[in-house]
Amino acid sequence: MQEPHYRSAIAELLNDSPIARGEVIRNVREFLIVGEYALAFDTLCEWISHVQLLAVTLQ
Repeated sequence: MQEPHYRSAIAELLNDSPIARGEVIRNVREFLIVGEYALAFDTLCEWISHVQLLAVTLQ
């Protein structure tokens, strides 16, 4: 079963991400707890893109 691998890989990506918004971090962790790995990954990717876009816009 790949679920523990997905959980740990997404958690590691979250820990290494530039996301600082507590609500987003909490949502991703909650998705991982209930086994919604695709939703956790999608949320993580969406916010990383948002943070990067914001950083470029502010430059």
